[in-house]
Amino acid sequence: ALNQLRRCELEALEVFNTRVNGDIDFSKAITLETRNSGVLALNMSRMAEIPERETIYQAQVTGEFGRDTPTDHHLALKTRARVMFVRNGTDWVNGTLGTVIGLEPGAVWVQKDDGETVKVEPVSWERSRYTWDSHRQQLQTEVAGTFIQIPLRLAWALTVHKAQGLTFDAVNLNFSQGAFAHGQLYVALSRCRTLEGLRLVSALKPSDMVVHERVLEFHGQMGLE
Repeated sequence: ALNQLRRCELEALEVFNTRVNGDIDFSKAITLETRNSGVLALNMSRMAEIPERETIYQAQVTGEFGRDTPTDHHLALKTRARVMFVRNGTDWVNGTLGTVIGLEPGAVWVQKDDGETVKVEPVSWERSRYTWDSHRQQLQTEVAGTFIQIPLRLAWALTVHKAQGLTFDAVNLNFSQGAFAHGQLYVALSRCRTLEGLRLVSALKPSDMVVHERVLEFHGQMGLE
């Protein structure tokens, strides 16, 4: 069905639309949205349902890191918040899901969905700057900026874009606002490991199958149709 989707074949939608309002484990599910506004609204709504004060973890930024940071500058967490790891570590990988069970200065305790409890402390990301050394005739790399923060983000919901490269056991997919980028639907559906772990908020439409003409052309040239 995913291959059919890449070729813009409507039969694929019939397969996936059998999962409209499908039964999944919501306690461990992540909602994927097409737009940041939907992600922010859902995450803030779920945070507000937890009757306790937020603990704020402030990032440390040096140099020129840019606006695209791995997680929030002001990371607000509560116990019972659903979170996702955004960096590989000794006891987790990028995309691991869990629930916050403890907060302390400079550290967060998270129970991963596999049951293991881990202590999460700040890590550092580096943004590099590249220059050409004409004397040595080679590319030079230097650190332009650093971003230090707890490697977690709220994860009741996530954008399809941020979910690229990740896989989940349970996905609640909300395409009610429609697709707006080439291959967005394919990326979203392929984040879930099984069809049984997928739930659609609403039926997918042909207009959600935004496929680039170059992709279709490539399929034809390679005999993949």
